Amino acid sequence: MPEAASTAKVQVTAGYGGKVIQKGENFDEAEKAMEEELRSHPEWIYVPTFNDPLIIAGQGTIGIEIHESLPEIDVVVVPIGGGGLISGVSVALKKLKSNIRIIGVNAESCPSTYQAFCDHHKIEAERVNKGSHTIADGIAVKSPGDLNLQIIFDLVDEVVFVSEDEIALSIALLAERGKIVA
Repeated sequence: MPEAASTAKVQVTAGYGGKVIQKGENFDEAEKAMEEELRSHPEWIYVPTFNDPLIIAGQGTIGIEIHESLPEIDVVVVPIGGGGLISGVSVALKKLKSNIRIIGVNAESCPSTYQAFCDHHKIEAERVNKGSHTIADGIAVKSPGDLNLQIIFDLVDEVVFVSEDEIALSIALLAERGKIVA
């Protein structure tokens, strides 16, 4: 995990029995450090975070659950980091209900998918590499995966970005009104 990962995220991971190694300022640096660790530990298994068809398929089960729980739903909003979650959700929901709208959300400080979607080509958000910070640290990724980006181009209807203030307000509203804390 990046050195800036939240204490809660580190504690939860450790609580599930995971060995937490924190290196690098952001996701991309942490991933490079993990690749080095893997070379010295061949017994470890690498599970990709987003740019993998099996990961995308697994995350697609969320789309199936959304459809089963709310078959009348016509718009779904999904956060975007590396693109695995929105890819899986989009594939599943568009298969089950082709006219559903999928809207992706980037943090303003990590807008790589937003920019790529607008320009319809992959870019790298250099600001993420320069120590930018977002309260939504789980989506602070320099660039979405190639496979994910193609799915986003094909199936996602819109990508927007939100400010840190909007993210904080949403977290507060979920806690206050929805009694949801994550």
